[in-house]
Amino acid sequence: MKQAATKREQRQRKRIEIPKLAVSKRFGIYKKEEKKEIRKIEVPSSAELALLVDSFSAFTYQSREFNWKALDSLKGRHFSPKDIEMFSIALAQFQDSEWFSIRAGSFLSHIINSGNEVGTYTIHTRHLEESINFLGCWNKKIILVEGDVGDNLGYMQTGQITVHGNAGRLAGAEMQSGMLIIHGSVSESLGHKMKDGEITVHGNAGVCACSSLRGGSVFINGNSDYRAGFYMRNGLLTIKGNAGSALGNEMRGGKIIVLGDTNDNCGLKMGNGTIEVNGNCRKHVGKKMTGGELHIGGDFKNISLEMSHGKIHHKGKLIVDK
Repeated sequence: MKQAATKREQRQRKRIEIPKLAVSKRFGIYKKEEKKEIRKIEVPSSAELALLVDSFSAFTYQSREFNWKALDSLKGRHFSPKDIEMFSIALAQFQDSEWFSIRAGSFLSHIINSGNEVGTYTIHTRHLEESINFLGCWNKKIILVEGDVGDNLGYMQTGQITVHGNAGRLAGAEMQSGMLIIHGSVSESLGHKMKDGEITVHGNAGVCACSSLRGGSVFINGNSDYRAGFYMRNGLLTIKGNAGSALGNEMRGGKIIVLGDTNDNCGLKMGNGTIEVNGNCRKHVGKKMTGGELHIGGDFKNISLEMSHGKIHHKGKLIVDK
């Protein structure tokens, strides 16, 4: 009896068993859905927005040349911060187009600089998969970026740019004045050839931060990668975290302050300027150093025998004077 009941139960389960492929084919009875552009965000239509969209469509970049004639229709037109904010959202429809990153940043910079209204120009980038490069070129305005940006941010004359996100390479490069605030991290060559102004990075900085710095002040609240201050000529670089190897490599002037530790070869080939490390240094301090001063607040592994000229202070005491 028990065996017969078991067989009857197995037959019942078999009748209601779901075929193995049923789950993968469960949408087969429906019409195949069309792909939807999930990155598009609807924005209120206006004559100003339509004009900006049409002009950007014609603003091509070929053979390293922009089609600036495409912007003739914008001459004499001044777009409000709200117009430009809406256009930054509408850019999602173009992000698969050729040279989008360069075109978007250059176009936005142009129309922001052409504006005559006082206020903050907000640019949205979180909805974009492609980054925006060259944003804030020749800037004299106040720009707020909600999201990440790409390379060459803030090649600026004056004004202020604040980024609630990360930035790519060459942020603040050749900056003449103004203020650049990045609440995330940045890639390589932060402040390259910067002349004046102030940069604050709340995160970390990539390799060669402040390479060839000529003036101004740069504050990195996190860590910096190797060769920070490479060929630095003037200005101030402050690193609140740790610095990588070859800090101040071939430094020719200015001042670097590190509140944390630094890696090997601090002051490598340094010719002039001042480096202050509040924490520890590792080995080969002052390697091939030909001038300048090093101040070490913590401990170090060794002073390089290849040091030819310069001064090294350890915990306030001058220990090398050549």
